[in-house]
Amino acid sequence: MIITIVGGTGLVGQGIFKTLVSFKEYELHSISRGGKSKENLVPSVHYHVADLNEAGDWQKILRKSDWVIDAVGILLPDKAKGTSYEKNSIQPAKKIIDTLLLEKNQCLFISANAAPGFMKDYMDAKKRVENYGKERLKSRFICVFPGIIYDPTRKSSYFAAQLLKALLKFPIFHTLKKYRPIKRSVFAEEIHQILQGKESPLMSRIK
Repeated sequence: MIITIVGGTGLVGQGIFKTLVSFKEYELHSISRGGKSKENLVPSVHYHVADLNEAGDWQKILRKSDWVIDAVGILLPDKAKGTSYEKNSIQPAKKIIDTLLLEKNQCLFISANAAPGFMKDYMDAKKRVENYGKERLKSRFICVFPGIIYDPTRKSSYFAAQLLKALLKFPIFHTLKKYRPIKRSVFAEEIHQILQGKESPLMSRIK
């Protein structure tokens, strides 16, 4: 099975690769702007440099893949860096989806279960991609809805998740469950289950 993660050098993509690399039946590919420029990346993965704004070999890799996982996107826009949800989350996703339109493979989009009110635009961007993917790829477009994906290697998300998990032990904070903290390794295992054709609780939003 050929599995390609677009945005595969990021925290989430690398977490998925760390799980999948144990299975010899998988041929693993990562597509990102940096390629293999980062250190300590998961070995046995084929790393490719690509700009999704330009036609190239990345499209051939996506088309030959059994599964394409979209792990591209930003948490918050940065005017100084010229990033925005439209440019860095929505448009890349649409290019991935359009590339797969005439194929028979499947696309897995990492969406989000919920976000605080000040991140309304973030959630709107996620939902725009969800709607576009479902319209174009129909049942071949699968969404997962995690909350904070955390790992000790990323201190900011790790401590936020630990605080949230502590609060969720008290009934008064039950409304916070929608932020759904999930350990990176557990998230990766759920993705593996989906790739195997199995159901996952992450495939449904919770309130």
